[in-house]
Amino acid sequence: MRDSLLWCGLAAVPTVVLMAATSHLTANIAPVPMLWVLPLVIYLLTFILCFESARWYRRWLFLPLMALLTPLLIACTTFPSLMPRGIVWPTLLFSASIFTFCMACHGELARLKPQPAQLTGYYLVIATGGAIGGIFTGLLAPRMFNDDYELTLSCIAAVCIVGAACHHRPAEPMKRGARVKAAVFFTTLVGVLWGANAIWPAIPTIKARNFYGTVKIKDTEPGPSQVRQLTHGTIVHGRQFLEAQKRRWPTSYYGNNSGAGIAIAASRDGAAQHVGVIGLGAGTMAAYCRPGDVYRFYEINPLVLDFAESYFSFLRDCPARKDIALGDARLVLGAEAPQQFDVLAVDAFSGDSVPVHLLTTEAFNIYFRHLKRDGVLAIHISNRYLDMAPVVRRAADTFHRTAFLSQNKSDSVRGTTAATWVLIGQREKLLQYAGLHELPPAPDVRPWTDDYSSLLEIMK
Repeated sequence: MRDSLLWCGLAAVPTVVLMAATSHLTANIAPVPMLWVLPLVIYLLTFILCFESARWYRRWLFLPLMALLTPLLIACTTFPSLMPRGIVWPTLLFSASIFTFCMACHGELARLKPQPAQLTGYYLVIATGGAIGGIFTGLLAPRMFNDDYELTLSCIAAVCIVGAACHHRPAEPMKRGARVKAAVFFTTLVGVLWGANAIWPAIPTIKARNFYGTVKIKDTEPGPSQVRQLTHGTIVHGRQFLEAQKRRWPTSYYGNNSGAGIAIAASRDGAAQHVGVIGLGAGTMAAYCRPGDVYRFYEINPLVLDFAESYFSFLRDCPARKDIALGDARLVLGAEAPQQFDVLAVDAFSGDSVPVHLLTTEAFNIYFRHLKRDGVLAIHISNRYLDMAPVVRRAADTFHRTAFLSQNKSDSVRGTTAATWVLIGQREKLLQYAGLHELPPAPDVRPWTDDYSSLLEIMK
């Protein structure tokens, strides 16, 4: 019975590690096949290595690596700013973690392989364990937890299950050291749990999770500059001052000197303004509303809409007419009659994940169909891992439009954050604003379409 439980656990835990790490990669870098396939290849490779020969798995190597990677992985997922910029380091860290934890679990699983007469039950239990891990990650965890705890829990579970396997069947030459190894693993586990407890007060008290990810609300310390912050994944999606005199200030990536603010100013001519916004966030763009204006927001995540209406007042304070369309913005816009927007702002990132389908030539064709002839298309491209300016430039070239780069600095007094936008509109309208410059040609980047996109060309 003990063997069967260990077989099941050693098969289930690496499945959770694989799925949780893949989810984190695709949510915070890009939902592209490369980042789906790479973790799966590593996972299958560990199976092949461990069951092909006992020479590939060495406890003296993989057990210390687990002890090292567990707190490192938890720290980097809890505090993303610790991760170096660029796509390479997070991919390497998660790939190394998947390989290490899966090698340890599959290595112990291979060590516990029974006599040939029991192999049928052995492989059946392994298959059952893999199914349990998949069901837990895909179906149970999103309903049980209000945050992405699977990766942390799977790391701790791997330490526990591998430690139990080592104690259950220690290597012959090291039998006397079994208790020492168990103590090392227990100490590591306690340290991880202590670290999680230490950062627990910093975790927002208001958070919820659904199919589209985890949404969190966090308030800074009370005071004249108290700010409420909305986070989706690992990225801030809006801030609002709670002081009455400041709560209508456009903050975060949408300040007056940002690309969003310039797009609004450049398209105002005294008449009522029609603005489209892809990606609601906290509703910060509504800070620019005036009586008579029409603002239409497109948001795919109903949880974001609920949080924006319940915990922020940008939408409530807006004197303009507001329409909110729930669903994938590209599909909704594709089915609508031309809206004749003066401004269409595209800011639909969750984490640092690139919404590839919103940056293709076909998507830009939809955007320009809904813009007035002299309207401004504003694309938010701030990203820690990828430089998307060349992609937007190539899309603008396809439609014979001019693209300008806007980069603003942070301003803690105004609550704004450094942001990079690309504005596509009439040259004479945009050149009058300081800080804008035309994007250089990007001949080495192939235009993205629904059939082609490549992150390798735009990695930082």
